[in-house]
Amino acid sequence: MAEQAEQVSGELVTANYFSVLGLQAAVGRTFLADDHTAAVIGDHLWRSRFGADRKVIGRTIGIGRHAFTIIGIAPAGFRGLVLDWGDPPELWVPMAAFQEAVPIMPADLLQARGADWMLATGRLKPGMSLPQAQAAIRGMAGQLAHAYPAIHHDWTAELLPLSRARFWAEDRKRIVRFLELLAAATGVVLLIACCNVANLVLTRGVQRQREIAVRLALGAGRGRLLRQLTTESALLALLGGAAGIGMASWTSALLGLFPQPFRIPLALDTRIDAPALGVAFLLSLAAGVLFGIVPARRASRPDLALSLKSEAPGPGLRGFALRHALVVAQVALSLVLLIGAGLFVRTLQNAQSSDPAFRTGNAVLVKLNLMAAEYSDARGRQFYTQALERARLLPGVESPALVSIPPLGGLLQAIDVLPPGASRPLQVNWNIVSPGYFRALGLPLQHGRDFNDRDTESAQPVAIVNQVMARLFWPGVDPIGKLLHPANPASPPVQVVGIARDGRMQSFRGDLPPCFYRPVTQIYVPEMTLIARTPGGPELALAEIRRELRALDKDLPVSGAETMHAHLDRALSQERLTASLLSGLGLLALALAVIGIYGVMSFSVAQRTREIGIRMALGAQAPEVLAMILKHAAMLLGAGLSIGWAAAASLTRYAASLLYGVSPTDPWTFVAAASLLAAAAMIACYLPARRAARVDPTVALRYE
Repeated sequence: MAEQAEQVSGELVTANYFSVLGLQAAVGRTFLADDHTAAVIGDHLWRSRFGADRKVIGRTIGIGRHAFTIIGIAPAGFRGLVLDWGDPPELWVPMAAFQEAVPIMPADLLQARGADWMLATGRLKPGMSLPQAQAAIRGMAGQLAHAYPAIHHDWTAELLPLSRARFWAEDRKRIVRFLELLAAATGVVLLIACCNVANLVLTRGVQRQREIAVRLALGAGRGRLLRQLTTESALLALLGGAAGIGMASWTSALLGLFPQPFRIPLALDTRIDAPALGVAFLLSLAAGVLFGIVPARRASRPDLALSLKSEAPGPGLRGFALRHALVVAQVALSLVLLIGAGLFVRTLQNAQSSDPAFRTGNAVLVKLNLMAAEYSDARGRQFYTQALERARLLPGVESPALVSIPPLGGLLQAIDVLPPGASRPLQVNWNIVSPGYFRALGLPLQHGRDFNDRDTESAQPVAIVNQVMARLFWPGVDPIGKLLHPANPASPPVQVVGIARDGRMQSFRGDLPPCFYRPVTQIYVPEMTLIARTPGGPELALAEIRRELRALDKDLPVSGAETMHAHLDRALSQERLTASLLSGLGLLALALAVIGIYGVMSFSVAQRTREIGIRMALGAQAPEVLAMILKHAAMLLGAGLSIGWAAAASLTRYAASLLYGVSPTDPWTFVAAASLLAAAAMIACYLPARRAARVDPTVALRYE
């Protein structure tokens, strides 16, 4: 494929895989029943590595030590069926080539009863419903359980439509929950904007009372006036929607700054297509009509006698009450959004400080896949030893070590272990590491010793347990020297030689699980990750490490080389995306609310100019007028904050599962959000209040 080998994700599939899915190759063909060492490559791989050359068909690529012939290019955009594991596949080979593609796996794995590493996909027969097919599948599972009780006694089978089967249930639930939260936050911003539009239409209606009264007096029908006013508000909303679509083309590009926002390799399509434009158009139109029709109805029914007088009346108590209600609603909605944003910012901060791994941002990781190179156990152990030795000699590298599953990588491996004196096993996490791993990661040993070169395959099996496991298995007792007994009788007991500080393996969420570590010098695995601290620039150290690894074996695919900072960014990708989006929406809501409050207070001051002039002519001082206006604003603000506080307290509990280290009703977050909103709102109120305090009584008494 290239002079330098690289790792590419792929899938083993049956010959009818593409035909069952109804897919045809973009170039070439898909598999036939007698294809063996053939390969279909993905569109992205074809373009990035072969320059979209159509003559690639018939060329040979090496998978491990075996040659495969490219027979076709998968359709553009096809990323396999399952979207939430590893990297999206870029290569498909027939199941018949299992031994050549994955030579390290047992030859009889395809025929091994009980192997659960494959997924079955099919189409329903004509006339067959999903419940009927589900019943048939469950019946088949029951027959297997009866025929092979030792293997299938606790197995179940479930048939899922493709839309649900592309995600594991937990991932799907998490993504749907996030999208619901984002839709709710966007809806809140829309409501705040609609309140602003309604206030604007109300204000315009008051200012146009005399015009509307003249039209009515000259014979214009109220229905015609209502249509005109509603059309104006709808046009205003459409202009705002058009501006929003223009901004969306810019802001949607920002989503590309968040790699794997759900910690799985989803392809986010942020293009603004026809359906998106249609929804935006309809929402803008509906918002303009719904929030403009009530003010329009009010404006189309003026008191003709009063409106035609030289001194037009004010908006009246009902007009003021509606505008004030809209201001209160804006404040309440803005507070709910600001509190939500604050909670997710706190979640991100708590997650970043939850594990020592987050303090190793200058470290680097390089994935080593000896399986593809078909290394024997002996050669693989030798390669690991040489790789660590070469890394230690590099001037920009400190404390290099190996780990099977890097921290907070979204993966875990578990094993059943018998606690002391117990008859039933307990499932605990475990990992495989090299000597020096805990020093490299900043997880100091609390007690005992680290692994060393004497912990060989022929020596006593040893393990290092974390603090949670030490307390759970040996409460109040020193576990050093104690034995771990795997539930599998064929596995020998393992002696505990050290206690490591608690650290997370899969995710920062949830309680810290019991975990133990085994040395790679005793348990060889063909896939490991080299991790090392870099006092200088991590990018330079990465290049040096890759160069040394290629010097050891130029055909070894070295992929997944990245900084610890980038690795941990993916672990917090959803939390960072949520905090960023909600913070942006919260600030937008704050700005809209402040603009709305300023507009209403300015109009209120303008409507009360004559009243203020009379007060000042009778002896009222400027500070008293200023206090009067601000007191009125504070009452509206207090009502909005009270309603928003109560609403947030009841709504944030629905997002409790997305929070970490912070209560849905965290008082500090509530107080901080309310203080920010109150300060911004009072500044917006102060400007028109100061203008009112500077009113000249002689001018105000002539004000119409």
